[in-house]
Amino acid sequence: MLELWTDRTEVLGAEMVGEMIAPRTRQVTNGGAHYDHASDFLHVLLKEMERHKH
Repeated sequence: MLELWTDRTEVLGAEMVGEMIAPRTRQVTNGGAHYDHASDFLHVLLKEMERHKH
């Protein structure tokens, strides 16, 4: 998953990746979202990144 993260981050660019992460981190800090593991959070981000890549 970390290789995918690196590849997709390079394709999309830091600004777009930041725009994807920000709302998710706010949801976590506000109690609106819960992930059992960091890998669950990463998996959700990778899915969103895949949608934006095309």
